[in-house]
Amino acid sequence: MAECGSPLEHLVCQECYDTIFSAEGWQTVMADGRTSDNPEGSGYKYTTTWSAIKKASKICNWSQVTVRYYKDTGYTPAGDKFLAVVVKGLGNGGNAAANVIKARDRITQLWTEKSFGMAKALHRQDSSILADRVIDCADSSEAKIVLTNGQIYGSYLTLSYVWGGPQPMPTTKNVDKYTTDGLEMSDFPQSIRDAVTVTGGVGQRYLRVDALCILQDSPEDKVTQLGKMHAIYKNSYLTINASRARSTHEGFLHQPRPQRKPRTTILFPCPGGTAGTVLIAYRSPWDELEPITWRGWCYQEKVLPARSLLYASDTLKYYCQTETVSIGEALCEESTGLRLPHGTYPSASAVKCEADAVRFRQSWLAALFQYTLRSITVPSDRLPAFGAVAEQFSIVSQDRYLAGLWRKTLLLDLLWTTHDRCERPKTYRAPSWSWASVNGLIRAEWRFDQLAKPQDTKDARDLRMATVVDCRVIVASPLAPYGEVTEGLLTLSGVLFRVHSDGGTAEQSITLTSGSESRAAGFIPASRDTTEDWADMLYTVPLLWSVRGSFMFGLVIG
Repeated sequence: MAECGSPLEHLVCQECYDTIFSAEGWQTVMADGRTSDNPEGSGYKYTTTWSAIKKASKICNWSQVTVRYYKDTGYTPAGDKFLAVVVKGLGNGGNAAANVIKARDRITQLWTEKSFGMAKALHRQDSSILADRVIDCADSSEAKIVLTNGQIYGSYLTLSYVWGGPQPMPTTKNVDKYTTDGLEMSDFPQSIRDAVTVTGGVGQRYLRVDALCILQDSPEDKVTQLGKMHAIYKNSYLTINASRARSTHEGFLHQPRPQRKPRTTILFPCPGGTAGTVLIAYRSPWDELEPITWRGWCYQEKVLPARSLLYASDTLKYYCQTETVSIGEALCEESTGLRLPHGTYPSASAVKCEADAVRFRQSWLAALFQYTLRSITVPSDRLPAFGAVAEQFSIVSQDRYLAGLWRKTLLLDLLWTTHDRCERPKTYRAPSWSWASVNGLIRAEWRFDQLAKPQDTKDARDLRMATVVDCRVIVASPLAPYGEVTEGLLTLSGVLFRVHSDGGTAEQSITLTSGSESRAAGFIPASRDTTEDWADMLYTVPLLWSVRGSFMFGLVIG
């Protein structure tokens, strides 16, 4: 860093020093100029030539960055540019820019008392009923499982992490040992040990970990705890999100986290005529591309808690229902991760108006897409791993949940499709009309809701929809009403079309059967969601269509 107050002309050429790096020019850059009419900002503009930039790049850091960017990308993007600046070091170090620019380097040593102190300062203390079993971390070397039976108030942390690999787990045979003698921490995977350390580091005593707080050999205890997942994560004081760990044995606390590599140092004009320096760097990859992103169970563990500490690949981040910030005033990428939109958290537990209903519906479709992007190791977990999210939506809508679909919007929910042809599990998991009956990414489109409620009077007159006569599902256990199902029944009233397959292509010839006569209905696209062969005799039931023939959407039945 250069000495505070020096001109630092050697960092920039004279033209840059007189334009963008003048006090007036830089104030314009920092003011941004964003308005509702101009959300991208007016920025600061000055004109030069490419030959001048190349010539100046021999002595000017800013021109060097411009030349390197052109070589890396092959073009200079159109539109306004935005520059993120970071001051090197937590103190001002004699750099006048440190008093103006607040962003600092990322915190990379996440196990220190300083890091724990920063994390602890970001959230408030509160309490709720403790989960049925929690780990007492008062002494991290002698942690033990505590049975609360849901009768003790306090605050507890939860852990969201990628399992992977063998690990000791409590069973009906050894749980007494864990509650009396405690946990021999050296026997447990690194992510569990790290979570115990973090719990004490942020001033808390109790930690809940699925692998250690569910009796793994007891189907009864499993279904009981699965039925409480919504309350467990919603009521937790804080969730430790081991974002960067690829397995439970890898750990997340002491993993190396490189600092952002600066591209160059540039001049920063400061108030009062002084000058300092700042480092500039390119953006890092999207913060959601972490190992935990692809685990199905971790979706509800991310979106339901009120607040989380994200132990990411680059630094420690604080995540809540409104924003994400990096600990220690470090810059945080604009991509802050996906949340359940506000439509799922209204002030009262009901959808009050049409705008609420729209937000709620779009929130559900988005959540379904986000969840099915992820993978499930155990096929039967397709519904249970999403159950706590479904329960949150049910609390708001007061609607009946039917194996992944909702009674009030059932006709529209039936119009889901898969992104690619998927395998259907060999063991029954859900009725064939539910998206949970297949693997893979599910697409449920908002446009069907718009077609079902046309704004134009003529379109409304032309609209036709099938009728749901009956729909019911039987859940595997009443203790987990949003979990596994054992059977389902759907009865519709509508028009039946005969489908003639033309060799398995995407376009199918549709013929309407009416008594002894048939009438060709032309070609319509028929999406095949699974790799199964179609039966010789197929039918389709339109669920949503226009009598003018502008659209028709429905189910193919074999």
